[in-house]
Amino acid sequence: MITLIPGFVFSANLKVGQTIPYFDLKGDNDDEIGRLKVKGDGIEYLDFSVAGLTGKVRSILYIAATMSASEINEAYTDALTAAKIPTDKYQTVILMNLDEALWGTGGIVKGKIEKKQKGIPTSMFVIDEDGDGLKKWGIKTDYAVIVIDQQGKVIAVKDDKLNSSDIKKFISLIRSKL
Repeated sequence: MITLIPGFVFSANLKVGQTIPYFDLKGDNDDEIGRLKVKGDGIEYLDFSVAGLTGKVRSILYIAATMSASEINEAYTDALTAAKIPTDKYQTVILMNLDEALWGTGGIVKGKIEKKQKGIPTSMFVIDEDGDGLKKWGIKTDYAVIVIDQQGKVIAVKDDKLNSSDIKKFISLIRSKL
């Protein structure tokens, strides 16, 4: 069953019931872009492909690398943590759009993301240096939440801050798809 949640603002290229549009990011340890992976005490940057986001239900948080955008849906991420959704069936993916960062702050942003990846190893953090996801998915705001099922089909999307009702609906939807 495909769920369309009333009142949500939809991205131009993200359609409920359709496979999420794919894009790839080449991992680069020198430029610190791609999917982060904890390696010993450090971080390694690996290739990332949206096509690889199958097999689990996932919340994808696409966030502009600004302080205001990164704090928009703390309530949602806190609620996801509190919900204790089994990590063998669910994963949170955070894509940071570094193209939106203020000039000269990229290194600070990357350092914060690396620290978060080390602290939350069950989540996937990805640095999108050029805003590829923003362009491919047609996101119109600094922040979007996309929920996909195990096959990579979009089951919910919102280009805006989630209110408490939205958060409950998203978590209920995630649980129903496990």
